[in-house]
Amino acid sequence: MLTLDPAKEFFARLSKVINEQSEKIDRIFPSSVNVLLPFLDRIAEDVIGEYMTPVLDEAHDRDVESYLKAVAALYFEMVQFTRTIRPTAGSGKNFADDLNKIIAKVFEPHLDLYLSEELDYFRKKCESEVVNWEKKVPHSSLIAAITS
Repeated sequence: MLTLDPAKEFFARLSKVINEQSEKIDRIFPSSVNVLLPFLDRIAEDVIGEYMTPVLDEAHDRDVESYLKAVAALYFEMVQFTRTIRPTAGSGKNFADDLNKIIAKVFEPHLDLYLSEELDYFRKKCESEVVNWEKKVPHSSLIAAITS
């Protein structure tokens, strides 16, 4: 069973630390210098990426359905996380968009596998449903329903 509690806790603690650093950045650096975004880019790569990869690998090793749910759930948690980050005075007007681009880079290495597994899972699920449906509905009544 997939639980998001550890991810929620991870992102809550990370948000708290980043917001504390944002306050320090505002005290130390002039507002003309955008220090927070490069800092967040580094955190995304070195901290968030390093957290996510083993979680997704473990979910993938368990089963595809867990993996698909884990990718979607972690993406949702990361979007929620971005909403908790307070910009600094130097972050600029496009802070939210810039932060979303940083987060997208974290998911980029996982995107091909996710889309491939999602498509394969969807196809198998559809085929299974069609087979189940065909077993429940006799062909003669199906043909009669289509032709009438």
